[in-house]
Amino acid sequence: MNYQTKRSKKAWIMPAIIAVAILVLIYFAFSGGEEAPQDGAPGASGAPGAAGGQPPATKVQVMEVKEETLAMSEKIPGRVLAYRIAEIRPQVSGIIASRMFTEGSYVEKGQQLFQIEPDRYEADLKMAEASVQNARAELARVQALASRYQKLIKANAVSEQEYDDAQAGLLQAKASLASAEATRDTARINVEYTKVLAPISGFIGPTDVTEGALVQQQQAEAMATIRQLDPVYVDLSQPGSDSRELKDQIIANRGEGETRYPVSLYKRDDQSLYDHEGYIDATEQAVDVETGSIRLRAVFPNPEVTLLPGMFVQASIGKIGESKAITIPQRAATIAPSGEKFVWVMGEDNKAQKRSITTGQSVDQQWVVTEGLKPGEKVIIRGTMNLQDGAPVEVMKDDEKKDSPKASDADDAEKGSE
Repeated sequence: MNYQTKRSKKAWIMPAIIAVAILVLIYFAFSGGEEAPQDGAPGASGAPGAAGGQPPATKVQVMEVKEETLAMSEKIPGRVLAYRIAEIRPQVSGIIASRMFTEGSYVEKGQQLFQIEPDRYEADLKMAEASVQNARAELARVQALASRYQKLIKANAVSEQEYDDAQAGLLQAKASLASAEATRDTARINVEYTKVLAPISGFIGPTDVTEGALVQQQQAEAMATIRQLDPVYVDLSQPGSDSRELKDQIIANRGEGETRYPVSLYKRDDQSLYDHEGYIDATEQAVDVETGSIRLRAVFPNPEVTLLPGMFVQASIGKIGESKAITIPQRAATIAPSGEKFVWVMGEDNKAQKRSITTGQSVDQQWVVTEGLKPGEKVIIRGTMNLQDGAPVEVMKDDEKKDSPKASDADDAEKGSE
């Protein structure tokens, strides 16, 4: 009897539970699942975002777009060149008797590098000196004869023909002496040329010429190469259309007589600033028709010899003029995969607008904006993470900027931020 009673109770409990669940579902379906908001609750009347389903405004930090005066200075690619290069070639032919330097060392101007066997050239010099002595003796004889005939012609003791021959012989003797002296000087120079000297001071490179090697006068292959590396040249070339303003400023200032511009150098590997400042030494007077670039040559001191020929560097030229430009922090611009840059602008209706911009060079971590922004507009520089086009925005207050978790990312150098 008890068992049947328990079964009867279970039989009506399950349908009751199902009926209650159905009633609850029907209630929520017709009421939308919302309860009447309590006073002070997020959905209460007067709370932000309640009316019409409007989302709350995003807190942002903005800066007002202004035109600023910028000094024209941008990084330009360049390459280091030796200030002077001397390729050593023999002026006379012969066998190398000795090599008198250490490869890779620093040599002074006038230091002897090689010795060519001088025996033959010393013999030629002695022969030439003997010819000079012979010519001088002949000149003395003819000069005495001409002097004697000078007296005899007055007394009609010699014919005019004999007198004229004596005078002509004197001139020939003087010419022979001059020729013999020139031959002697050439022989002396050849003896000096057997000593191969350094024409400039600098670092001398490796050489394949050793003792016993035969070298030829004016041969095509250099015996060694010396490079002067203090100072050094840096040839700069600004490619593409970005160089137009730079070239215009340099050409305009050159016409005003201003040609010495300071140049700062940055090493290509780590972008570290070079310790010494250089200056523009020369500019190409024409634009390369193939690359559309203009070549600039700068000179830099190099006492530590840290700049070597062939190194790629970047340089920044100062004092080439000033111009008005709109700049924004680089972190305020977003770069799309296509390379297009855009920023978020706060419109007059306090709504975010996504704006495409065109930029030129970068200056001190700022983009120079050439198209897309106008003075007076407000660019959003913080709080753009989850912005949507047309979303309402609200400018942060000063205390909110300090409490913002991203406050450490702020750029204290930004001007006009609100």
